Amino acid sequence: QNYAQSTSPKRELRGAWLSTVRNIDWPTAPTNTSEKKISDLIKIIDYLKATNINTVVFQVRPASDAMYASTIEPWSYWLTGKQGKAPSPFFDPLEIAIEESHKRGMELHAWINPYRVRNASYNLTLDDMNVAKQHPDWVLNINGDEILDPGLLPVREHVVSVITDIITRYDVDAIHFDDYFYLEGITTEDNQTFIDYPRGFTNKGDWRRDNVNELLRMIYLTIQSVAPHVKFGQSPPGIWKNGVPESTFGWDVYNSIYCDAVTWLDEQIIDYLAPQLYWQFGGGQDYGKLAPWWASVRNDRHIYPGLAYYRVGESTFDKTQIGKMVRFNREDDGLFGEVYFTSNNFDDNLGGVTDTLTNDLYRYPALLPVMDWKDTSPPDAPTNLRFDRVTGSGTTALTWDIPLNEEIKFNVIYRSVDSNFSSTDIQDPANILEITSNNYLQVDENFPADKGYFFVTALDRNNNESDVSNNFKFQPSIAIPDIPTLVSPLNASSDVRDTTNLVWNYAQNADSYSLSIFTLAADGIIDSIVIEVNSIIDTSYQITGFEGLTSYSWYVTASSLAGDSEASSEYSFTTAFPSTPIPLAPTFQQIDVALYPLFTWHGDLVSPNFRFQLSEGLGITTESIIIDTIITTSSISSIDSLKPGTFYAWRVNAQNSFGISLWSKTFQFKTMVILPETPELVSPHNSQNTLGDSINF
Repeated sequence: QNYAQSTSPKRELRGAWLSTVRNIDWPTAPTNTSEKKISDLIKIIDYLKATNINTVVFQVRPASDAMYASTIEPWSYWLTGKQGKAPSPFFDPLEIAIEESHKRGMELHAWINPYRVRNASYNLTLDDMNVAKQHPDWVLNINGDEILDPGLLPVREHVVSVITDIITRYDVDAIHFDDYFYLEGITTEDNQTFIDYPRGFTNKGDWRRDNVNELLRMIYLTIQSVAPHVKFGQSPPGIWKNGVPESTFGWDVYNSIYCDAVTWLDEQIIDYLAPQLYWQFGGGQDYGKLAPWWASVRNDRHIYPGLAYYRVGESTFDKTQIGKMVRFNREDDGLFGEVYFTSNNFDDNLGGVTDTLTNDLYRYPALLPVMDWKDTSPPDAPTNLRFDRVTGSGTTALTWDIPLNEEIKFNVIYRSVDSNFSSTDIQDPANILEITSNNYLQVDENFPADKGYFFVTALDRNNNESDVSNNFKFQPSIAIPDIPTLVSPLNASSDVRDTTNLVWNYAQNADSYSLSIFTLAADGIIDSIVIEVNSIIDTSYQITGFEGLTSYSWYVTASSLAGDSEASSEYSFTTAFPSTPIPLAPTFQQIDVALYPLFTWHGDLVSPNFRFQLSEGLGITTESIIIDTIITTSSISSIDSLKPGTFYAWRVNAQNSFGISLWSKTFQFKTMVILPETPELVSPHNSQNTLGDSINF
């Protein structure tokens, strides 16, 4: 396929690196709550989607660690502030990034660093699970920076095992490496490896380059055997060798970090290359020379130049450079798109570049290019495009039946106001309304309100596009939806558990629902709002984290493009699990507490069991807990002596057959400091004056 065109093409890769090392893009701080980390991650994917970026390159292994649940490597320091520490409450960043990207019709490329253990500037404490702690003999230290030794077969096998784990457990679209291979400044650190495992090489530079090449060969073969739909991409520094192409000069990565990207293309052991062409047009690192040169050596693989969005506004990188590069790439049929460093620049809109992309160059969505050396057979077309209730949901939407004979990655919805809209018109990206992994498109405030004509196509794992579905004429309903009817819990229920689904009936013409929940005072009057949730697609909503033995009131309204229904009738319910215990003693921030204290609290009469936790320090963490037990009484004595002069924290919750209460407040206290008794002087006697020249006190 020929993708070269200056106007917005239907197919091109538009990628952005989402960096986690040193918290460049995400999370903004390891100390953020899990809720904020999740919402921030979704926010990034949202603003990339708004610019019609179609590929998220998410850094999941910044330094022999993991931004995902791994049994091979420890959780990343940049996720939780301590290597090996899982997020709490638990979530899996890679799982969320995949789900949220795919919902928006974006690919997720899992970006890993193959060798890095830590840089001297990171001051990282390695977890015992870290491969460098388990195999210190695998580590090369170069001027304080540590990497795994690329010359060792076990290192290569370890990296392959990490990638195999990712592609078998996660629905990633690609594995991606960045620009770190050997470290610049390496001299004799790997002499012994070269002596022990020369693999027939006599030139150390050739040997080092082939060590890297051998890792890539192993990975490519593994991907082809385990998950051949997964792509394998590399992002080396942008200049292969000093002086290539002619009159180009720069960092000689071929001889400094032993990175030989041309061989990867020659051997076709990668699927795409994203060389970091972080320079402007003109000069010794001329983008206008480097990008076409990479295209000329691509050997039937895809080239997506890496662009330096982060440099926009520098004296040598004015705000017009990015736009010129996108147009330039579209004129070369060996260039298939571009990738930007880094994601947060899209939100910052440096130099107005995001506006330029959104409103002009990326005005329309784009499908990703097909890789002709993979599966090129398109899937069957979707059928029965219609406006209907979404299966398993309490709303109606534009929906269709997906073909069952092949795994479908994305669905592409096309729309035109022209009654002559035909299957040939889908070649115009201006007709793309949405790309999504869902088999429906929600009719919401962003949906075009006027009458339109629709087609849907299906994309397989290699982005082959099916024929079109039936043509469907549709105009969203402008009717106010009916009033929802509440179903459960039954009104005035008094047996509600700690996790409960609130359920209501589908309201005719509804596109979404809003739910409001209030606490009730003792006299049954509404006290204060607890939850207000909008844009619920389903006809149920799960609640958790409520107070025990407490009465609540709730109602639902339905929404459509025409407006909101009246509110449903109000239902009430009372939770039957215990209320939160109230700590009594030791009191909050009490000092001079006995070393065998009696802990007491107030609990309600429906609580058969209490869970008590005591932790050394001012907070309660998994690592610091010294007592974690379940008892039937509302007090407990410390069995072992506590340390004198030490801070402790304690809390308690209550449990019965309906569930578990919230944790009580955490009370801190400090144990007493035990002073020694005053010494009594014995000898010499007071005022004794007959002492010799040697005295024993």
